[in-house]
Amino acid sequence: MKHIVLLLLLSIPGGISQAQCNCFENFEFVYSKTKQNYAGWNDKTSVNNQEFLKFTESQRQKAKVETEKKYCFKIIHDWLSYFQDHHTQLYIKTASIDLAGKSDQEIRDYFSQSEKIEIKESAVGSPVGIEGIWQMVGGNYRIAIVKSKTSHRDFAGVVLHADSVYWVPGQIKIELTETPHEKFSTTFYMRDHSMRLATATLEQNELRLEGGLNSFIKVSSDSSERSSAKSNETISNQTEIKKLNASTLYFRVPTFNHLAKSKIDSLIRLNHDLITEIPNLILDVRNNGGGSDVTYAELIQFIYTNKIMLINNSIWSSPDNIQKFENILKDPEYPKSGKGYIRNLIKKLKANPNGFVRKKDNVIRKGTVLPNPKNIVVLINRQCGSSCEEFVMAARQSTKVTLMGENTAGVLDYANVHTLDLPCADWGFQYATSRSNRLPDFPIDNIGIAPNVKIPEGKNWVEFAIDYLKKK
Repeated sequence: MKHIVLLLLLSIPGGISQAQCNCFENFEFVYSKTKQNYAGWNDKTSVNNQEFLKFTESQRQKAKVETEKKYCFKIIHDWLSYFQDHHTQLYIKTASIDLAGKSDQEIRDYFSQSEKIEIKESAVGSPVGIEGIWQMVGGNYRIAIVKSKTSHRDFAGVVLHADSVYWVPGQIKIELTETPHEKFSTTFYMRDHSMRLATATLEQNELRLEGGLNSFIKVSSDSSERSSAKSNETISNQTEIKKLNASTLYFRVPTFNHLAKSKIDSLIRLNHDLITEIPNLILDVRNNGGGSDVTYAELIQFIYTNKIMLINNSIWSSPDNIQKFENILKDPEYPKSGKGYIRNLIKKLKANPNGFVRKKDNVIRKGTVLPNPKNIVVLINRQCGSSCEEFVMAARQSTKVTLMGENTAGVLDYANVHTLDLPCADWGFQYATSRSNRLPDFPIDNIGIAPNVKIPEGKNWVEFAIDYLKKK
């Protein structure tokens, strides 16, 4: 099973938990489990081993003395960020706080103890790099990013303008730390001040945050007008099929989680005649964070034109990783058709401890090529990852398909996630158990799969796809 955990939330007043967790104990747990189980360990630590050892020891020393829970979480998170693998990360199990029914003043009072830096916009200026005034794309947050060196950050993003209820001027909306890979490890505080950790990349005058968080545009730059140029298109979270016009059908698939398979398959059965009568299909997998490859099996019939070759992966054998697959056998929601394969895989893993078990490549052959849909646009964006990218790898081999949008997430080289509980009870740890057999020749992580047609900024993607298909 492949999936991405994107919500890393610490849901307590002001983002600070009162429960105590031993930071060093949790750091050592994650370190040892990563070393024992993570399929990318050798690849990621051997390239520059001395740098890795130095960085690890630096984070270990921080963990020894850290007593505040949210900063302990960040220390471990930053260590895991060295691997640049979105399948391998820390997450928090608790849900965010509920302030429903509270008055505006009660909400302001509730968050009044959040850290503040008093600053005036007129005093910020327009320095180069990360410092300066930034506007959230699609939001009303305006912040000043200034140097604010502490043991936990290099820069702070201070609120200049917000809703004046959940957030008021002076409060710190984002904390940024420069990382070895010329990016920023960020602590972003959501509307309810819960904490979300993400990697941010400075691309000219845009600060792009991963994990579905809104980007920021530098106000003082020529690109400041780009925020208004962004499309306000809403991307549905519902699996649905709808007819857009006489020649075009739209099929929205927001997830490949194995729990969604029955819904997808049911829609296909109910609409099979419609799908195969209409010449054009827009298949929208934007924001699809993956799930399980078995979930998209019924979609293949519509894109198929010739043999599809999918390079498989190798599973790292360890007791924890074997447990992952034994858990799948106990899952009543996992398709029965796939459990025989899992049983055989477990046998091979047990026979090959502390080594890789290579899985055979998948070759898809079908006897029939459907005349319709004749032209298929697959809409992809940076939030299409893991199993979504596996589907895109299959789709791009079809002569019917045009990939359209922007590069995918680049979260496919190391996959098949397993999760473990940490000594700190409300924290969890996920890591990748498999390594793609494409490596090292054809990496996708942190690059993504490029579209055949890039959609210009500010365009409505579905309308752009309709216009494209009219010309086919």
